[in-house]
Amino acid sequence: MPLRLGSTLRCNLPPRHIWIVLTDPVRTGGHILVANLTSLTDDCVDDTCILDPADFALLTHKTTVA
Repeated sequence: MPLRLGSTLRCNLPPRHIWIVLTDPVRTGGHILVANLTSLTDDCVDDTCILDPADFALLTHKTTVA
């Protein structure tokens, strides 16, 4: 499956973080920018963007962009 804008990737090893492709590799010479989603905990450095399962089907609990 080729990567494209909006593609989601998920590692099969714990902690199974989700990664989302934020750029279109066709328009950026094959380069991609990805964002890592991680569980929202009390010790998260940045809680500016909080998502929950209602925002994205792959989420099972409150999540933030790492």
